[in-house]
Amino acid sequence: MSTVSSEEVQVLARLARLALSPEQLERFGLQLARILDYVALLQQVDVDDVPEYLPPEQPGSALRRDDIGPILTSEMALAAAPQKRGRLVVVPKFKED
Repeated sequence: MSTVSSEEVQVLARLARLALSPEQLERFGLQLARILDYVALLQQVDVDDVPEYLPPEQPGSALRRDDIGPILTSEMALAAAPQKRGRLVVVPKFKED
């Protein structure tokens, strides 16, 4: 099992601008270790014979051709916006600088 130290979790929390309690640091460290273990498990899967993608021509492919359809005008795109300023959507300020 992977281990994630408290210091590593603190670095990640600082990068994410999170203030974590000691209990949260421990809990997130365990959760990150489980995630890393799962990624390691996925890396062991043999994908040598798996094609990188399914071409659109292949039956069962979810891909399709990009056909040009009706064009969405800016007026149509902004029609449901609660507040507009010209061709821009006005949103509340969410970050102080």
